[in-house]
Amino acid sequence: MSVIAWLHISDFHFRTGVDNFSQEQACQSLLESATSAVDNGQHLAFAVITGDIAFSGQRSEYQEASAFLAELAAATGISTSAFYFVPGNHDVDRTVNELAYEGGLSKITSQELVDHYLSEDRITPLLQRQSEFWSFVDSFTVGQRRQLLPSGLGYISNISVASMNVCILGLNSAWLSGSENEDRNLVIGERQVIDAITASRATKPHFTVAMAHHPLSWLSEWDEQTCGTRLLPAADLFLRGHLHSNSVSLSSSPQHPCIEVAAGSSHATRFYGNAYNIVSIDASAGSCAVQGYKYVPSDARFEASEPVVADIALPGSIPGTRAELARAIASKVPAAAPFSGFMAGLLTGQLGEVPIPEGDAVSFLLPTAADQFVGEEVLTPLKTFLRLRNLLRLGGQHVPLEARIVANVTAIAEYAASLAMMIEADPGCAPRLHGQQQNLNIASTEVDPRRWSLSLLDDYRREEDWAGLEAYSRTLVASPDPRMMRLARFALAEALMRSDDADKRREAFETASELASGADASAREVILAAAAAEASDRAPRAVRLVEDALRAGQYSTQLVDYGGELAARFGSFELREVVDAARRDAKGQG
Repeated sequence: MSVIAWLHISDFHFRTGVDNFSQEQACQSLLESATSAVDNGQHLAFAVITGDIAFSGQRSEYQEASAFLAELAAATGISTSAFYFVPGNHDVDRTVNELAYEGGLSKITSQELVDHYLSEDRITPLLQRQSEFWSFVDSFTVGQRRQLLPSGLGYISNISVASMNVCILGLNSAWLSGSENEDRNLVIGERQVIDAITASRATKPHFTVAMAHHPLSWLSEWDEQTCGTRLLPAADLFLRGHLHSNSVSLSSSPQHPCIEVAAGSSHATRFYGNAYNIVSIDASAGSCAVQGYKYVPSDARFEASEPVVADIALPGSIPGTRAELARAIASKVPAAAPFSGFMAGLLTGQLGEVPIPEGDAVSFLLPTAADQFVGEEVLTPLKTFLRLRNLLRLGGQHVPLEARIVANVTAIAEYAASLAMMIEADPGCAPRLHGQQQNLNIASTEVDPRRWSLSLLDDYRREEDWAGLEAYSRTLVASPDPRMMRLARFALAEALMRSDDADKRREAFETASELASGADASAREVILAAAAAEASDRAPRAVRLVEDALRAGQYSTQLVDYGGELAARFGSFELREVVDAARRDAKGQG
């Protein structure tokens, strides 16, 4: 089984001393909805609760919460030790250490000062305001193994399920909470994020789930920039609450897309559109699905919304070399022996283009482009086979390569049969297919050099082999083909901006800036130039590049979204105004 799923709930606001009829009705509906999902076959491995369990951080409120959550755990079959919490602003007892809070708010005004106060352990009085929250967590999750971070703010915890090691990064975004107007006044602290990422990587997870109560856009501008830059490339998902609406978005960072999932409020009032999510990962499909459920007050029930699905890729590599993988395929799936080298190249990412039947002929295309030419039924054997990239990564080092192949014989045999049928229909594709199998650098009269070169560029990107991408793209920048030269320069800048060498990052900026300065520059080239500017410590130039492009009327969704993120990271009021104007104009044109 390669699917894991979990419950994502948030913002209960349990309180005492008031009429709790509204709370009881909304919670009962949530309980019935989650129970129904389980009864209909949904297996939930754990639960994530992203803050605001209580209304004012009082012990009596957590006693109310504990009673309901224990009932929810029993109904869904989730162990209480598999409930993972982070605090929200309502989990702070504002009557405790008020002067410490006022002092912290006035003193902690930069990342450097965060480092200073954390290093000297001077925030204990601030954390004492969350003491009832953490006492509740400890008593409710007995048996849960959490590795606390050195700062005392957050933790990591690992879950082993469906042959996958999932690491939870529990980040505390509420340690500086304490006022009614907290937008842009909160701090996670880059140090907390760095400690969490370092601890997580040591556990070698297949999948990393970061969680905090607040969206990053609520952090102070200096903290959003540094925390976002660190966190998003390291996490596969970022789960949060606070804004009382559930949503799913994909960060437009060119380095690493992170899926941000917001849970709605489990209870604002029973007349409010409360919401929660069930999130699932399907390693075999290479996908993450978020199924939202929204409360319908008139019917007193939660209704499922259309699920949102995004691609994922598990980290790590298939054990052994490409040659060893080819031999394992040939020995365990005899029908695939004639194509074992080609198949191994696809699985390891060293080959990118695949044969696709088009009428009586066979063309070689990247799988992502094949949907434009043939129907889903034709591509099913290929897509099922490519999903093995994730499945073959699963399992500990003790699982031999041959055993992994045996577990996936059907997918391999079906794709081998598909390849054999294509060769029978178009014998002319056989030399190309077998040529790729024997030599990754093959060049023959039957191969379009430009398409083959672009395929290799994509292969290097897929493997994140930036040194290889740099070396290969340098061989193509002198191409007489203008399009090839431009794509090669783009790839070169992509590779150089990730270098530890400051001179190479500067070269990346210069190369990408030239591409972005042309009248025919694409939004993709502008984003690359801005990212390269950031990498070479030219933040103002990054802002200006995007601002100028938007003023010139480049209203691509990707560029507008990237501009919004850039404005938030660097606190550029001008860029934010330009982004807002671009969104209004784009909406008007639509």
